[in-house]
Amino acid sequence: MRTAYLTLVIHLTVLPSVSIGSEEFYTIQLGSFNRPETADTVFDSLLRRFDNKDLLGYLRVEKVKNYYTVRLGMFDDPRAAKDLLRKVKPHFPGAILLKAFVKDERIIRMFGKAAIEKEGVVSGYDERGKNETAGSPGELIETVSELVERGDLHRAIDLIKSGLLKWPESPDLHGWYGATLLKLDLPGEAIKYFTRAVELSPATADYHNGLGYSLLYMDRLDEAMVEFNRALEIDPGHADALSGLGVAYVALDRKDLAVDVYTRLKDVDRDAADMLFEMIMRR
Repeated sequence: MRTAYLTLVIHLTVLPSVSIGSEEFYTIQLGSFNRPETADTVFDSLLRRFDNKDLLGYLRVEKVKNYYTVRLGMFDDPRAAKDLLRKVKPHFPGAILLKAFVKDERIIRMFGKAAIEKEGVVSGYDERGKNETAGSPGELIETVSELVERGDLHRAIDLIKSGLLKWPESPDLHGWYGATLLKLDLPGEAIKYFTRAVELSPATADYHNGLGYSLLYMDRLDEAMVEFNRALEIDPGHADALSGLGVAYVALDRKDLAVDVYTRLKDVDRDAADMLFEMIMRR
């Protein structure tokens, strides 16, 4: 069964990259698209629908890897972000709340305010991988994120280990350790780090999601579903958790429940939903 769902899981299995770290903001994601023209259409549609332009602070299109993502708002307070989400939902039912880094270099279009100016991050890493100078877990994670994106997973782990010597109670570092091990196809090892991240920060959906995928890889399906459902209790629009839950139902030959998950997922991430639907049909 693992080979049957591996492609979907690798596509979705998240590093906590978009939602872990100490320099993140709450933001609303309206959609993520393959074509910039589609993102522009959503961007322009939002401008037309809201007469109160104060609601459109930090409306932007970001290039995130190979996708063009439309996001709105930048909040330290999740309550303000949730209030704006309620106003946006009737117009964009697939809108979700997430916590993400906001990087100037990703922004290709923005409404209103000028591009966000962020202070530089101490790299914490040189080309030899020995210069750990980060002053906080968040700074170190920025560097780890770049290494993982380049596929330099072993160097990323070396930095995470160094970070854990300084900040052993950092849930972010434990979460990243688990996620990187999962990328290395070591789910058994990843479980203990995601478990520790959950212990340190039980209200973070990504940690439950990562633990769920680790258990899914180990064919511990019932336990995986528990973690995916915990992630969804915290964040009902968590696309990865929905996908993982759907995959678990497919593995258990519960097509009826998998289709229910597909119905929820297609409003959040259409591409992931289509992949899940294909998997359901192949069973």
